[in-house]
Amino acid sequence: MRKMNIGSLKMCALSAAILVGITGCNDDDDSTSSAPIDFTSPITTTQGTFVDAAVDGLYYTDQLVNSGFTDNGGQYSAISNTTLTFYLGGEDGLKVGAASNRDVLSPFEATGTYERAVNLAILLQSVNVGDQDSNIVLPETLSTNIGEATISALHKINLDDQDTVITFLEDHMGMNEADIVSEDDAVAHMNSSLKEYNDRGEDSSVPMFQRGSGNIIREVSINQYQLHELNDHDPLTNQKQFYVHADKTIDEETFDLVRSSARWDYKLSGDAIVFLEGNNDSGFSSAWASKYLSCVASTGDSRKFTVTDDDQTKCDGQDATTDERFNLGSQFSYKFNNPNESEPEESMDYDDEEIESYMPYVLATSQSQLNSMIETELYDDSNNRDGTAWQYNIYSQSYDATTEVLTILDKKFNLGSEQDKSAPSVSNKGGVSEKIRFIYQIDDQDTDRYVNFVGTWEHLETCNNGEQARSEYVFGETEITVSGQECTGSTPVELDDEGPYSYADFSNLDYWWFNQTGRISKATLSELNTTVRFCDSGNYEMGTECPQGKEYFVKWSYMPAGKDWDQGVLIRRKMLPTGESKNVSTYQKIN
Repeated sequence: MRKMNIGSLKMCALSAAILVGITGCNDDDDSTSSAPIDFTSPITTTQGTFVDAAVDGLYYTDQLVNSGFTDNGGQYSAISNTTLTFYLGGEDGLKVGAASNRDVLSPFEATGTYERAVNLAILLQSVNVGDQDSNIVLPETLSTNIGEATISALHKINLDDQDTVITFLEDHMGMNEADIVSEDDAVAHMNSSLKEYNDRGEDSSVPMFQRGSGNIIREVSINQYQLHELNDHDPLTNQKQFYVHADKTIDEETFDLVRSSARWDYKLSGDAIVFLEGNNDSGFSSAWASKYLSCVASTGDSRKFTVTDDDQTKCDGQDATTDERFNLGSQFSYKFNNPNESEPEESMDYDDEEIESYMPYVLATSQSQLNSMIETELYDDSNNRDGTAWQYNIYSQSYDATTEVLTILDKKFNLGSEQDKSAPSVSNKGGVSEKIRFIYQIDDQDTDRYVNFVGTWEHLETCNNGEQARSEYVFGETEITVSGQECTGSTPVELDDEGPYSYADFSNLDYWWFNQTGRISKATLSELNTTVRFCDSGNYEMGTECPQGKEYFVKWSYMPAGKDWDQGVLIRRKMLPTGESKNVSTYQKIN
């Protein structure tokens, strides 16, 4: 049998030996929000622990009965099968994120991305006033005795941006650079701490991965960003380039060509894993992606763009060039699938070494085996194994028994020919990059699972003065209304237009997943973890020129929580074309 290429799956796990040796550290598409708990029936309250090390002083609520500060070694109480939301600085402080209730939660599950988790760990470990490595204790000024100035300062933290964390620690907490925990130390501390909880999750099997079940599993992958070079001592060489997955300034026909994400669908038969026809992780990024869009725009035919055997790009037989409107500058880079590629059906035995190396989670016999934080050994990823592409990964994988989703947050370090983890990453070999993968069961290849927005969502936006503007978005079956406040200048003001708006109105902006046939109010997990370019101008038509000063990029981030996936925190980071953040806000369903 010919070996199929599953190289795209390398981002998650390098070997079963690593998985075992370094542990630690189908719903109906029409469903909406989780059903309310029946308080006439017995209610089960469970104890859980928030671990970076165990953290005391973090505020939590299950939004029904239980709320308070974690204590006695990071413990919290919550009703079974509810969603926990965490805050730093009390219930009016910084909303960290949300996750389905389980026995152990870490910054990875709570925040939703590797980067946000590490920045939260830096923050928590730096302010620790405890005297034991196994227990982080937050100071009273961030827990039981919180002043208004602290609340305002906390609101200005963007966990996607490490600089805002450092600014808070230096300017508000009065810390020196030497007192602030480094990223390397923060990751090592989390890894060490989570080793003490290597039985996270139940010992019961995972029905999704049952061999011979005939289950169809979908894996989706979303690239987040690339660092051009990793150098802790020179921020000028540590420039982040965000991957852009959707562009609402191009014409609608071209937009529809590239809106799908990389995915792998496979079926668990009795003696083999069957990779189904139609899988596609072949795509374009950076200069190739810009040239592809330019070619499609000029010819009207996506098949006119080709890549030769020696990696030369052609448009209708001529050298491909880049239209200036598809030049995103140094802070952003396109990343999308090639719509003309599709893999044939192929099978691999369960005991194939590539399955064991790159997909060990398929072989897991218990939920606890799917919860781990791993730093891999160095490995050579070059085609000829000639020592030119040394890499290693640090990643967290977590299985949520409520959502039935396995999430993998992966940070990859590309070192080129340097076989040394302390060496700086090499830009032309991929630099430092982050990806998110979601793995879940589907009914068939023609369906997916969605987050349905129908309901009321609380929107919190931080204004320049540190105050928060609160509003409510009511997503109906066909229209949307908005009430409350928004930030104008530095302060919150009352909204002057509450709608109603159509889903098409929202889709024309950065909420690009709305208004699709058969699911106008729904989004996939892939769509909710993308970066989109859009024109923030009234009555703008796709494909036309965006007025000066109206072009923005929005990075969305969402981790599913709750049975219907709709109880998580949706984070919206609006950026200028320079990469500078204009504002950050959160959405969370409250009804």
